[in-house]
Amino acid sequence: MDEAKATRSKALALSLLRETFETDPEALLPILRNFSQLPQARIDELKEVLEHTTLSQLISLGREVGNRVEFLSGLNAVLFERAIKKRMLERRQLHRILAHETWLFGEEWASPATTSDSSKC
Repeated sequence: MDEAKATRSKALALSLLRETFETDPEALLPILRNFSQLPQARIDELKEVLEHTTLSQLISLGREVGNRVEFLSGLNAVLFERAIKKRMLERRQLHRILAHETWLFGEEWASPATTSDSSKC
């Protein structure tokens, strides 16, 4: 990284820190805590990822992955928890649940709205 880019990065980081401390200092604590626990190899990996994609794209992808994990957890409950499983009487109900989560069958089945942000990376 050249010196000018490093200086801009530091300036940006400091301005973000200042803004966070002025508006909502508690919002920064979980981020700093998680970052400080990362091994150096992961920090280097994050640095490399940030060189090839924007933070906005990472946030979008993180949200998408989080939503998918949450969906899978719910689907697991619907399929395997006895109390819920008893209420799921028809295939039609399961079909309605899966109709909006076509990525479950592979990314080639994912709807364009779901994959549009991730294709930018």
